[in-house]
Amino acid sequence: MKRHLLLIFLILPVVLFTACDGARERSRGNEPGERTVAEGGVEEEAPRVRYRDTMVPYPDLVPGDRIVILQTAFNHTFEGGFFADGEKPVAATIEFRGRPVDAYALSYVIAFLYRGLEGTVRVHHVDGRRSECAAEDFRGLYALLNFRSDDPPTLYNPETGTTITGFAYALTSGGEAIYSIVSGTEHTGRQLISIVGWDPDRMHRLVATNKFHIPMEPQAFAYGEVRGTISGAIRGSFPQTAITGGMISDVIYITPIREE
Repeated sequence: MKRHLLLIFLILPVVLFTACDGARERSRGNEPGERTVAEGGVEEEAPRVRYRDTMVPYPDLVPGDRIVILQTAFNHTFEGGFFADGEKPVAATIEFRGRPVDAYALSYVIAFLYRGLEGTVRVHHVDGRRSECAAEDFRGLYALLNFRSDDPPTLYNPETGTTITGFAYALTSGGEAIYSIVSGTEHTGRQLISIVGWDPDRMHRLVATNKFHIPMEPQAFAYGEVRGTISGAIRGSFPQTAITGGMISDVIYITPIREE
């Protein structure tokens, strides 16, 4: 009898540990499944629901003002998304300071602005300077940049000769922005929306080049980051939100959430 009791005491911790470990394994996932009672009274857990399977389809989103990321508008790593196959942004060869260079037409970026361009664009440079550019002149600009470099882009219009060095961001008369994020830099959500004066207490949405999008509560958005990486991709990291672990790659624009 004593030997039987000893065996029970030795085996019991192993059984309990295995059960707990299995429970932990079942608890992993994006969303917890609902528990239901199946026929025969056996309790079962429904399949877990991923955010990607329940999010609002991109065409059904109510459009609104945007902060468009300059580098991502040119550098699409996902297939499909906003551009059909073969229609992704490609560099053109232009002459700059007496030599041919590869550059991207800013029209690729402007196409993502919800309100477009009118009047005058206010340009902010990385050294704190500010300048103004007529919307028509701004439309003809090309961006000279290295996606993996921490050097700010230079914008150049080969028709008018307008040159913008050390480009940081541009504000449109419609209240939107084009923002440059170079490799190795980090920008908080609060910093990004402050340049356009958006309400920090509203929810915002980040959209990727494959049309994947995630909503952000004010607190999570304010203290998360959008950063430039050595690969040239722009990634969002918002650890205070549970959706996809708060990670989103190839962020192309940010927008306040409006009722849908």
